[in-house]
Amino acid sequence: MSTPDNRPMDRSTADRIIQRALQLDAERADGLTEAQVREIAAELSVSTAAVDQALAEQRADETRATSAVAIPSRPAARWFSRASTVISVLVVVTLVAAFVSRLFP
Repeated sequence: MSTPDNRPMDRSTADRIIQRALQLDAERADGLTEAQVREIAAELSVSTAAVDQALAEQRADETRATSAVAIPSRPAARWFSRASTVISVLVVVTLVAAFVSRLFP
């Protein structure tokens, strides 16, 4: 742990630091329960209404993500994608061959 710096920092910098620290902790943890999230928010003086709204938005996002139906790709689109990849590779190989032939005539 480093020695604390007593210089003041602006609010947006402090918010970014706290947000990043929370992300790092979340990556290390197995996950938090809603009760734990509410407890942490209370310790940070976040209003209950704001936590309720954030949780509702998160649930709505999760619902949209799980209800989204993947549209299967059409065979013609897959063929075109493969053909364009093959053409791109051929162009690159041709350019490399031309470059090498100029270096070693």
